[in-house]
This record gives sequence, structure tokens and C-alpha cells, in this order.
Amino acid sequence: MSALREDTVKIRTLLLVLVASLTSLLFFLTTASAQGNLGAITGTLQDASGAVVPEAAITITNFDTGVKWTAKTSSAGYYRVPVPPGSYKVQAERAGFKTAITDQIVVPVAQVVTVDLKLQPGSIKETVVVTAEAPLLQTATAEVSSSVTPQEFETFPIQVSDGGRDLQSIIFSSLPGTVASGGDPTNGPWSGSINGGQLFSHEILIDGVTIGRFDLSGGGLTEFQPGTDSIAEFKVQSSNYSAEYGNTGGGVANFTYKSGTNQFHGLLFEYLKNPVANAAGVFPGAFPGTPKDNVKENNFGFNIGGPLLKQRTFFFFNYEGDRYRDFSFNGQVTIPTAAMRTGNFSEMLGSQVGTDALGRPVYQGEIFDPTTTRDVGGEPVRDGFGFDPTTGLPIPGQANVIPAGMISTASAQLLPLFPDPLYSGATKNTPRFNGCCPYLSRDAHTVKIDHVLNSKQKLWGSYTYAWRSRYNRNTTSFPPFPGWPMNPIKKQDVGGPQVRIAHAWNITDRSLNNFQFGFNRFQNKNGLSDNAKYFPTELVGAPSTCFPRISLSSSYIKSLPRTLGQSCPNIDPADSFIVQDYFSYLRGKHNLKFGGEFRHYRYNTYEPGSLSGSYSFSDVQTGLPGFTTSTGNPYASFVLGGASTASRSIYLTTPHFRAGSYSFFVQDDFKATPKLTLNLGLRWEIPVPQYEHDDRESGFNGGLPNPGADNIPGALEFLGNCSTCNHRHSFMDWNFKQFAPRIGMAYAITNKLVFRGGYGISFAPPIEDNFGTMNYWGFTDSVVVHGSNALKTTGFSQDPALYWSPVASGIPVQNVFNGQAASIGIPAYNGTLPNRDPALANGDTVDFLPRNGTAEPYTQNWSVGFQYMLPHDIMIQTDYLGSKGTRLLNGYFGTLVNQAQTQYMGLGDILADDLATDLADPVNGPILASYGITGLPYPSFEDTNYSGQVSAAIQPYPQYYSIQNNYPNFGSSTYHSLQMMARKSAKNGLTFIAAYTYSKMLTDSDAALFASGGQNVQDIWNRRAEKGIASYDHTHVFKLSWFYDLPFGRGRRWLNSGGALDRVVGGWQITAIQNYMSGNPLTIYSTYSGSSGYQSQYGIRGDIIPGVPQKVPSVGHLDVVNFTPYLNPAAFADPPASPINAYPLRYGNSPAFIQTRGPAWRGEDFGIVKNTRLTERFNLQFRADMFNVFNRTGLGDPDTSLGDGTPEYDANGVNTSGGSFGTITGPQHGPRIIQFALRLNF
Repeated sequence: MSALREDTVKIRTLLLVLVASLTSLLFFLTTASAQGNLGAITGTLQDASGAVVPEAAITITNFDTGVKWTAKTSSAGYYRVPVPPGSYKVQAERAGFKTAITDQIVVPVAQVVTVDLKLQPGSIKETVVVTAEAPLLQTATAEVSSSVTPQEFETFPIQVSDGGRDLQSIIFSSLPGTVASGGDPTNGPWSGSINGGQLFSHEILIDGVTIGRFDLSGGGLTEFQPGTDSIAEFKVQSSNYSAEYGNTGGGVANFTYKSGTNQFHGLLFEYLKNPVANAAGVFPGAFPGTPKDNVKENNFGFNIGGPLLKQRTFFFFNYEGDRYRDFSFNGQVTIPTAAMRTGNFSEMLGSQVGTDALGRPVYQGEIFDPTTTRDVGGEPVRDGFGFDPTTGLPIPGQANVIPAGMISTASAQLLPLFPDPLYSGATKNTPRFNGCCPYLSRDAHTVKIDHVLNSKQKLWGSYTYAWRSRYNRNTTSFPPFPGWPMNPIKKQDVGGPQVRIAHAWNITDRSLNNFQFGFNRFQNKNGLSDNAKYFPTELVGAPSTCFPRISLSSSYIKSLPRTLGQSCPNIDPADSFIVQDYFSYLRGKHNLKFGGEFRHYRYNTYEPGSLSGSYSFSDVQTGLPGFTTSTGNPYASFVLGGASTASRSIYLTTPHFRAGSYSFFVQDDFKATPKLTLNLGLRWEIPVPQYEHDDRESGFNGGLPNPGADNIPGALEFLGNCSTCNHRHSFMDWNFKQFAPRIGMAYAITNKLVFRGGYGISFAPPIEDNFGTMNYWGFTDSVVVHGSNALKTTGFSQDPALYWSPVASGIPVQNVFNGQAASIGIPAYNGTLPNRDPALANGDTVDFLPRNGTAEPYTQNWSVGFQYMLPHDIMIQTDYLGSKGTRLLNGYFGTLVNQAQTQYMGLGDILADDLATDLADPVNGPILASYGITGLPYPSFEDTNYSGQVSAAIQPYPQYYSIQNNYPNFGSSTYHSLQMMARKSAKNGLTFIAAYTYSKMLTDSDAALFASGGQNVQDIWNRRAEKGIASYDHTHVFKLSWFYDLPFGRGRRWLNSGGALDRVVGGWQITAIQNYMSGNPLTIYSTYSGSSGYQSQYGIRGDIIPGVPQKVPSVGHLDVVNFTPYLNPAAFADPPASPINAYPLRYGNSPAFIQTRGPAWRGEDFGIVKNTRLTERFNLQFRADMFNVFNRTGLGDPDTSLGDGTPEYDANGVNTSGGSFGTITGPQHGPRIIQFALRLNF
């Protein structure tokens, strides 16, 4: 049977399964438990003797809208009714009994509230009213979760930042089991972990429907969120949630919109941050002339809601706008001085650091002429610019000066566009902008309509449109702004609509059908700029469509901007459609629920890459081989136009990727006894294999013969039905084996003590977890010039791979000793598209989707714990929570598929040699043979391979530069934690959430989003060595969030006479969020990056010297000028390296994170709130929030890069070397920020 026929059969089978499943659900149409964002009220009805009362009428009424929900108790006297979050009263009626009413019942989002009622004998016209207490104990579910009430959400201090008050900020600053990357809670909304889940893995629901981004989970709300004041409340579900929840690797963040009520309500607000009120911080005092942080942000908007038709139709509207400005500085960056821009690098010249093969002196910072490279006794040597070629001594007035005739004509067009440095010196000579975005503008609109169709049916829907536009500081940017084209600043526009429609139908008194539809469209226009008009017309081999991408790297020059300018823009719209339908059936003690969900993703991505060329400049091309950590300069290489690598993309069409999933579940919440509830569920996830709409997709296949490499294994395969196609419509296979059981129990030992425990499995969503175009060879293409091209042209691998333009003199660039000419410009593209040649991508980077890519990552969660109610309505909760992640996405390893085996690192400098030459060499030939290398990988290797170097030959697939697995589902993790929480909610007085987590997280992949965490993975051949504590592992985390209503004014204990006095002394609140946690894990980075085709792109880790303390005996106060010693430099070293190219001879022996951590984190945010009642309906609130209220400087993490040099201090404590390894160079906290707000409620 062909693969195409197999796909057809599987699709038909799936359709039959869907039809059968949906048909079977119709037999069980009869009151649902919590669904999506809905909560539920449940309980047992008994008479005075304790006997259950069946067939009693239950009426649940919303206080704010008057909308009613009706049901009847089962034969076991049990009822369970799903309701939206809100305040309710429950009424029970049965002939022969008085009517029982319990009011003031608060139902949080997605929470089951137990309300047991007793009926007294008497007339049904008589009533017995009981006022409910706050539902802190959860006696009906094993779910471990934390909800945040509207009052808490509105009162806690939340900083306006990055476009508004982030909806997820309280999750990571206040709730147990949550942690942000880098330890800073403000990072959590973008990059945080819930209950040991990977970064970018938790699910986000708004009004019961996922936000459905195809590129990432978890952090996706930050760029896509509705107005903060459109949200009523939210809940984080960490473990043991119902089977209706899935598509998550780390919990569920569940938000619900506000709704209109029978009364008109509204809000006007403005939040203001201005540097006038803020502290200065450490840098202005340390570096005179540096201004203090100047962040300005205005967050403003309004709400309006009320009845269109009382007790029937309601509306709610929210608008929020934000305008953000940040031109504060944080450190320094190195840009070329005015002299350097003319070719004069004399100010970089230092003292002698050694001698070359000719015995000539070599100086720190010396700039060498790559056209003079030659071999002397087996070692390459070069002449320095302006140095005597015989003696190697500097020539006065000429040393380190590149002659004007050798300056690249393209570089000469760009060099005047650099700004002048604002500080003196050749390095770290201009301030570096702090943070992400100098300009950000955001607008969000939300409208929601709720309508009661009749007594049995209710309909609601919402529409949100959120859009944010910002300038993004791509890497390290500097003044002036935007400083195009040399400044790496880009513009990004993101956002779009979110639609929600829901219909609830009480088919009978014990049945309900809940249908929901959702649509999300996330548009991402990134990399926008005006740089194209600055395109250097002298550039050879690249069109002027955009601006060339320019990269800089150095092994010893500090604080370089990694990129210059901004290349072509990307446009990536992503849509998701969600349809879900849930049914439930109440029978005796069983609340049975069945449901299904379908998700469909569309991703039409335009990411053309570097149409106008991409060029890398390093210090190797102008340094001396063997002295790569002390000579050369990437700016000098840029002046010459000598690039280490270069490429140009060919992009003629836009792919249309599709994916999706089918999900089905069954859940039984079984009230086994009045005290014991069992939660039993099963979820079935069926991911739809990812495909391209028109079969325009390709991928690497390690088993296919490659016709361009003498048919050795490893070639491209293509979807579709052409002669070189695989006759499939997806590279992935269908997977019907993803079953996720959920088992839980809740046992009320007493009315104040509850034991809960459970176990469950959840699968991650079938999304890309990456950005941009993938698997598209043959429909796009590129022209690549690798560093090995220098070996083929001028004869030396350390020479430039090409020069991007002619030099000013017009003389051809060639080696002055052997006469071999260098390449000028990127070669022309001679191919045609589409091109389904299996050998098309030879010599380049290829990617692929594995057949088992539908085997989604899954997480096992388990917990046991207690809830106990103390006096004064204080609830304490203690849980042991654990999780195990399996088949986790590991993008770090995904990029290392073609990494050579570890033992070959011992070849050192031979890796850069030509293989055929060395095989015939009497010295190097036997060395290669000792490593098992006795011949070419394939006969035509020297003639057809992208590189003839040894480093290419030892790769598993030598015909490719690198190979990337786009869905590397082979990561793993384990997490164990003790989580304790105490909380108290009060209408007046003290409200608090105190949360402590003691935990340990082990993983080899800390982020679901492709290689986006903080791990440093180096060796795919020893994956076990890469597993260790996570980058966000913090042993101890304590969070305290609270507010207190001062006891003055009307309705309070003192000064409660009212009148004018009340307006002065009444309505005061104080509030705070405090965080304390263990320090960040630290990674030691070596000076070396490795050899071509061999190294990890994440760098080589350093060595640990055994028996030497890793930390200095005492740590002083922060010194940002001379730096504060923290790590002991004697405890760490670079691994051994080759003498010429500084290739590491093995990987560093340090683990991914060493045993020593960075300084502990302490943070306190404080707020003062004044509420003034203007009239009975109008209340004016003024608040001042102080972030880092004590203006703690703190100690940031130390510099852990050995390449930054060791500090040396004189008797006065001055760092004379400028080295910074092991030292703390900056503060843990920014200066105190004061934020003001004014809110008018009615």
C-alpha cells in the first residue's frame, strides 16, 4: 500500500472515529461541571434527619444580572450546575419543606464550589437563608490551583511595563510553583515555568478558549493580550485538572472577561511612570555624564458596561492604550572611533604578547594584512599593517593603520554612517541602550455581549482587537536613535483579533450542552526599517532589495554589537480556529461529562532572509593565527571588507503551513460518599500532521542516496507526486496513541481539613514552537560562501572567505606571496525554482520534520496534599507536587544533528587542513589514521563538497554544513517540590497570599520554544552529560502578596463619623508584593567557540579545577567601575586548545550549571491606595506604587565568560587589566520606580 493510500485510509478512519464519538455523546445529553472558564456550584441536599432529598428544584441566580440557572437533584440528592464566574445565591425547593437559600456564594473562574443545603420541614413558602463563607477549601476536586480574585488583581501593585499591566505578572510574582526565567518575576509573563514545566509551555485560555498561537505557548499572551481591565479574574491550574483541559506542558492560565450587569458600571483610568519620580540608580554616579533612567509610560483607558435589556441582554466594552518611551542606558558598547573609520587602529595597539614563526614580536591588538598570509615551518604567518616586514617592529605613524587604498569601497560608503563614540577609548566607548524598546505603542479593544435566549438557553460572545507597534533593539544598540542603518534597531507590529462565541443549553434539568467557537489571528510584522535606502551600491553580488545583514564577533574585544543594521522584514500571520462542545450527565452520585475539541492552525509565513546578503566579520581575518585571542579586530575586517562567511537568500514564494488536533475526553466526578469525591477522566489527543497546503515542502532524509555526493546517504526529499517526491502530503505520520488519564480524589476529613491527591498526563499542542519558514528547500534557495572558501582561493582557511567589494585602489585582492586571487562578492545564483533535486542543498544547512513528530511532548503530574482552615478565615495548603517531562522539545540538540563525534576534537588544527593533502602527508596522514580516517568520505569529496577540510569530512553527513531537526522531541525533565500557601481573603482588613516553594528541577531542555532558554548545550553525542538543573531552578522561593484596609473612616473601627473627615482619613489601603529566592544557576563559558562543523553554536563550556573553592571568601558591595569579585578565577580554566586556530581539544568538564549560584534575589514592591467616595455611585481612587521600594541595588549575576579576561587589582583596588570574568559588573535591580494612577469607578 502506498504512503498516499495509507494517509487516505488513516484520514477515513479518523473521520469514522469522529462520527462515532460525536454520535455516542448524544446518548448522554443530560448538568455539566466546570468547563473552560466556567465554574460550578455543587452539593448535596439533605433533610433534617440527614437523608438525601432527590428531585428537588435548584435555582441559582446571579446577583449582578438576575440571570437564573435551574436544575434538579439526582436520586442521590446530588446537584452540580456550571455557571460563569460571579456572585450567586442558591435556592432549593421541595414540597413539604421550607425553601432553603444560601447567598453570597462567590464562584471563581473554573472552580467548583461546594454548597450543601439542608431542608427543614414546613411550607415551601417559608424560607431559611444562610450566608455562605468564602470558598477557600476545595472539597470536590483534586485540582491544585490558585485563583486571583478581582479585588486582589485590582489592588496588588502591578507595574506598567512593555505595553501595559501584564495579565500574567501576578502568576509569577505571587503564586506557588511558578518561577520566571532569570529569577526576575517581571520576566515571567514572557518566559516563565509553572509546576516544573518548560518555558513557553503552559496553556492560556481566555473565556474558555485558547489564544492558539502557532509559534509558541505560554509567553504568547504578552504580545496578544486584551486590556487588563477587561479581565474579571483568573486562575492558574497547576496539576490534577479535569480531562477537559489539555494541550499544555506546564499548567493552565485561565482568564475570564468581565460582563455587563443590570446596573451601568464604568471606569476611567490612567497610569503614569515618569523619571522625575524615580531614583537615579548606580550608573550616573559611577560614570559621570550618564543620565538616569528615563523610562516614560502612560497607560490609559476606560470600561463601560450595563444592560441593553435588563435581566436579558448585557454589554461590556473596554479600551486600553499604552505609550512607552525608554532611552535609559545599561552599560557600554564598542563602536569604531573616528580614526578607526579611516583605517587607523593605532589606539588598539598594546604591549608584546609573543613572537611569530619568524621570531618577530606580536603585539596586543595588532592588525594584520590577510593578503600576506604564508606558511613558515608549518605555521601561517602574516605581516602587520605598518610593521617592518623583517623585524616586525612598528613603524612610527604607520603601525596598525590600514592603507587608504585597501579600504573596501562598500565599507567606505557605510563607515561615515557610524556615530561618534560618546566616551573616550577604543572599547566600551559609547552607552548601550537598556531593555527592549525605545518606543512602544499599544491599543486594545474588547466588547462582550451576554444574552439570555430563554429560560434554557444562553448565548455570549466577545471580540478583542489588540495591536502593538514597537521599535525593538535587536541586540546591542546605541545612540542616536534610531541611528539607521548601522544601529541594530528594527520596528515590529504585532497583534490582531480574538473572537469568542459560546452557547449553553439546559436540555433537561440534569443535562447541559455547551458549545464554543474561537478564532485568533496573530499578525507579526518584524524587522521593519528604512535601511534599504542606505544600501551600499559598491556591494558586489547582492541586490539592493533590503540592507545587508552584518555580524561581528571577537574572542577578546568586549561589548561588541553582535549585528549592525537590519535586513529584510518578516511578515508572519498565524490563524487558529477552535471548535469545542461539551456534554454532561448527572446520574445518582456521578457527574459524567463528555466532550471534544478541534483546533486548526494556519501559518502563512513570509521570511525571506537576507535577500541583500549576510556577512560575518571577525578578528580572525585580521589577526595572526595562533594569537586569535589577542590580535585582529572585526571592525578592521569590516574596513577591508573581508568576511569570514557570506550568503544570500533566494525567496520567490510564500509557504502556507497547516496543522491541528482532535481531542476527546470523558470525565466522571463521583461523589462516592458525602466526604469523598473521586475525579476520574481520560483524554484522547490526535494531532493532525503538519503539512504545506500545496505540498511545497522538503526535508532532509538520512536514508536517501545523495546524487551530488556519489549517492552516500543523506539527501532532500519532497512532498507530493513528482518523480523525486515521496508521494506523501506530510512528513509526519498520524498518531492515535496519545491517551491521557486523570485520576484524583478529595476527602473532607473534617469540615476544616481536606486531603487531596491525584495523577494525570497532559500532551503539548501540535504547534511549531519556532518562528518562520521551515522545510522549504527547493522553493527557496541560497548562495553560501563558507569560511572554507578561503582555502580554495588564497590557500589559507584563516583568510577572508570573500571580500564584499573591490578595494579603493582598484587593485585586485590577491595573496602577495602565491598570487592566488580572493573572491569578490557573492557568486551569482544560477538555479531555477522550484527545484526538487535531492542534492540541491548540498553544502548548506538543511532541516527536517521527523516522522514521529506527532508524538507530542507529554508531562506526568502528580500531587498529594492538605488544605486546612484556620481561625479568622485563613486557609493553609501544603502539597507535594512532582512532574516528569518526556519527549520534550529540545531545540538545543535539534541544531546539532550533524555535529562530529567528540573524539575528533583531538585533531586540533588539523581540522582546518585539506583532507586529501593531509592523507598524503607523512606526518598528518598517520595522525588521521590513528583516528580511523584513512580516506575520503566519498570519491568526489574534494571536487564537489562544500569544503575539503577535515572538519567537514568527519561530520555524520559531510555533504551538509549543518542539519536541523525542527521537532526534536527527545528531551526529558523531572521536578519535585514542596509547595505551601497561606491565604486570607477579607472584604475589609487584611488580605494576603503567602507562597513558599522548595523544589529541584532537572532537565536537558528548559524551553519548548526552539532553543530559547538559558542552557548551554555542547555535545549531542553525550546527551546524558547535558542534563542538570534547569536555568530557572531556584531551590527556595518565597512570595508574599498582601493588602490591608486601614481601620479609619466610614464602616471602619476608628474615625467613622463620616462627612468631610471620612474623605480625608477613610479609604486608605497599603499593598505589597515581596519576592525572595535562591540565586540563578551559572554556566561557565570558555574562550573558544570550536572548529567549523564541529562546535556547538552555544559555545564550549569551561573547565572546573577540582579542589579549588568556586567562590571568593567574601563578596563586597557593588562596584560597577572596577567590578566586584564573586567567583574565584583560580577554580576555572579554558579546556586545552590547538596552538594556531585555538580549536578546543575537548569539551569543558563543567556541567551545564555549576554548583555555585548567583546572588540571592530580593525584591519588594509597595503601594499606597486612597479611595474617595464622591457620591453613592462614584468612587475616585488615587494610588502610588513603588517598585524596588527600598531602592536596593543588589548584586547581579557574575560574568561567567572566561574570554572576558581575569581582573587584576592594584593596591588601591583599581582593576588595571579591565578583565571581568568572575566579577559582578552590574546591579541586580534597577533603581526605584514610582508609578502613579488615577481611577474613577462608577
